[in-house]
Amino acid sequence: EQRRSCPNWNISGGSWGLALAFVLNNNNVPVKVWARDEKQVDLFNREHTSKYFDSFVFPSSIKMTSSIDEALSNSDTLVLSVPVRATVGLVESIKDKIHDKNVVLTAKGLDNGEILSERLKPYISSLKLSVLSGPSFASEVIQKKTTCVVIASENSDLSKELQNDFSSDFFRVYTSDDVVGVELCGALKNVYAIGSGFLDGKKVGYNTKASYLTRSLHELGNIVLNRGGKETTLLGLSGIGDLILTCTSPTSRNYSFGYNFNGDTTTAHTVEGLYTLPNILEMADKYKIDMPIVKAINSIIFNNEPVEECMHLSQKRRHPEHRR
Repeated sequence: EQRRSCPNWNISGGSWGLALAFVLNNNNVPVKVWARDEKQVDLFNREHTSKYFDSFVFPSSIKMTSSIDEALSNSDTLVLSVPVRATVGLVESIKDKIHDKNVVLTAKGLDNGEILSERLKPYISSLKLSVLSGPSFASEVIQKKTTCVVIASENSDLSKELQNDFSSDFFRVYTSDDVVGVELCGALKNVYAIGSGFLDGKKVGYNTKASYLTRSLHELGNIVLNRGGKETTLLGLSGIGDLILTCTSPTSRNYSFGYNFNGDTTTAHTVEGLYTLPNILEMADKYKIDMPIVKAINSIIFNNEPVEECMHLSQKRRHPEHRR
């Protein structure tokens, strides 16, 4: 039995888009995947496999198309799982086709110094927009390993409806009304994951790593609370949960980039933290928020600063716990 009478189409043939399509399909929610690459579409529809997941075979009931018009027809909800840098352009190109649809954002990052929900206001009503985030690797989702995420929306009815669509015994969905906090946590954790990779690559030890994670959470809190986000979000799945995951696992592209960093950024197209860096610095400057760790990571990548010296200086601040 289908959970909804109208198809839910997943827009994006990337790893996370396919994982979410798998989740929805597992719940008997009709879903179709859109991808630009014709070869990728042909392979998926013929063999039900993807380059992102080795030998994993997807259910034949999940179909893929390279036609955006086909993907947008007969649908009520779109799941946008394209990279942040491509999201605004894609939405702008299809704005006339999606004005009456619900849109779920899954990309984690900033664009033009703002969160995506702000950038997309001219095209999508806030009451039709939601954000899905939290500690989750696509490779584990398709293995049905227990995963907990958050769906944030200003529209409580929408978030509950989406919670019902996505929730299963292995994919647990919580709801939130803190769109700003959830988006900022999702964007910033990628940047901090790069810095965490730097430290582990240099084998600085567990003491330093624990200090780094604590100070990163504190710094993340400064900008989340400044921009109107909630402390409960920081202490939840999309906050500390996602921060721990991405800062400790080599499965994270951002962590792996930092761990193996050799000064080259030209091939790091899938490292969202790199795209987020200048955007978060722009936001911090605009709202006068001190972010020494983010600045240190930026200096290491783009100014060739030594990791040890830069990260040491970034944490040379008096923590609020330390009062004279």
